Amino acid sequence: MFLKTKAFQYYRNSNGIEGYPEVWGKRAKWMQLAGLVDGDSISVCIFDSPKNLNHPPHWMTRDYGLYGVNPFGSNLYTNGEEQFNYTLKKGESTTFKYQVVIVDGVYPKPEKIETLYSDFIAEGI
Repeated sequence: MFLKTKAFQYYRNSNGIEGYPEVWGKRAKWMQLAGLVDGDSISVCIFDSPKNLNHPPHWMTRDYGLYGVNPFGSNLYTNGEEQFNYTLKKGESTTFKYQVVIVDGVYPKPEKIETLYSDFIAEGI
């Protein structure tokens, strides 16, 4: 059930995990943040590219609306069970690719979000 007491309060990830704090720090291909804004339902979905480092990443989510992706936090989110160390040497670079999809007026079903994600990765991102 979607929480409708605050704007941006409901979370769901690509693994079917729902709600805070359940989604905090979990790895997922995408994350959905949904709620009410001025009485209108809205969902903001962020997709992580499979080509990004440490895919799928960990997600930072809080019940006050914090919503971010953290591909580097494995040690923190897994109580040290996973380690991810990455160093860029002078002159090197890396690129991270994400897609943000905003859906107004409805809460999309996970299947709809998965289709949008599949379209995103089919573009070779």
